[in-house]
Amino acid sequence: MRRFLIIMLVFLALAGAVLALAPWKTILERQIVSALETRGFSDVKLHVAGLGLKSVVLSDITFGAEEPLTLQNVKIDYSLAGLKSKRLEKLTISAPAFVLRQVDGRWVIVHFQNMPSSTTAKPMNVETLTEILNTIPFDQVVVEKGRMTIEADGWNLKLPLDAVFNREQSTISYKADTAQFRKGNLEADINNLVADIHLDSDTNAWSGQWQTDHIDVKGTPATPPTLKGSGKIEAQGAAIIVDGSVQSDDRSYQASFRYDHSFDSATQSVLTLPSAAMPWKEGALKLVNLKVPVGQAQPLRLNVEVSNVSIDELLGAMTGERVTGTGNVSGTIPVTINKNGDLIFGKGDLKAAGPGTINMPPDAIPGDNEQISLVRNILANLNYTVLSISLNNDNQNNLGVTMSVEGSNPDVYNGRAVKLNVNLTGDVLDFIQQNVMLLTKPQTLWEDGANE
Repeated sequence: MRRFLIIMLVFLALAGAVLALAPWKTILERQIVSALETRGFSDVKLHVAGLGLKSVVLSDITFGAEEPLTLQNVKIDYSLAGLKSKRLEKLTISAPAFVLRQVDGRWVIVHFQNMPSSTTAKPMNVETLTEILNTIPFDQVVVEKGRMTIEADGWNLKLPLDAVFNREQSTISYKADTAQFRKGNLEADINNLVADIHLDSDTNAWSGQWQTDHIDVKGTPATPPTLKGSGKIEAQGAAIIVDGSVQSDDRSYQASFRYDHSFDSATQSVLTLPSAAMPWKEGALKLVNLKVPVGQAQPLRLNVEVSNVSIDELLGAMTGERVTGTGNVSGTIPVTINKNGDLIFGKGDLKAAGPGTINMPPDAIPGDNEQISLVRNILANLNYTVLSISLNNDNQNNLGVTMSVEGSNPDVYNGRAVKLNVNLTGDVLDFIQQNVMLLTKPQTLWEDGANE
């Protein structure tokens, strides 16, 4: 028995020496490269970094000659029992870099679209990805320290790739330290994004939750504070639906949204904003039920609800801080955003909630005749009871702003009531009385029955 054990040890030592000296890594590398190229991959390069009884490690893997798809490290864990049942325990992919691109209405993964099987393969969508996951012979797939760039017409999204697919639980868990969205001048950095979704095997539909505690938005007229958000994810067939809400800590900035994305070019992707609000000039601007077709170059029409905006702030902005006032106005302003990004204001009306004052310095009103002097005196300290501000555009898309007021100045004509229509243009006040009779009969400013 002892002699048998010595013989076995010597045999194992010799076998180990043969394996160490033989070019087994090169042979294995060639076999793997040949297998991949047979399946349509081109310009494949890789190295076998390690081979053990429970795992094999591949490194420096590239596909394609131009803009190669790169995988720095791939580890396959297996067991004897798993191999017998044709199952592998775990696939770990480290530092992959993928580009998902929209080409002629279809979504393709760069370097995979030219594979021979691509002409007969199904289009890239949720159904296709689900089928791929169901055919992967691994109990668990881990992607770590990777990145994916999604390129579409007019926008792009850069996502870190840190995800785990668990076959037994039918779940995908995802996390991203920093994701970056770009569309024109608009930029959004999304930090600490996590998502967990589950596959319903009966319907092949995915559903789950997402959340992030840090969204920074740049490139907007008013830069909001850091936002946080949460919501739901649903995906099935060719559709992905992401909905939820985002808001600042003080909830002054908030929006609820729903994004319906379709991988089918025949179905339009749409962003819907059921509600959105942001602070503006001591009040708020609101949007309700706005639908934005994604990827279509067409004018966007929306109604902006103005709520309790300061008259002092508003008139100050219109007149270069030359006019002051008290009170608040509310109303609706139709706005059209053209394909080139220009804003066109429709006919909008803002009305004061109650009485207040308007104070205009004398030098804000040009002219030196008697009628203009009278207007100066009235508007130097006008106590209004009714105030409205109307916006409109002429045929050349020049914005016109008209302020209509009813009230009195206690220092002029014993405080008799007056009605005025005033045009405001640019940073200089250009007062034009819409009723021509003001210039010929100043006494028509005062209503019959006014207080003496």
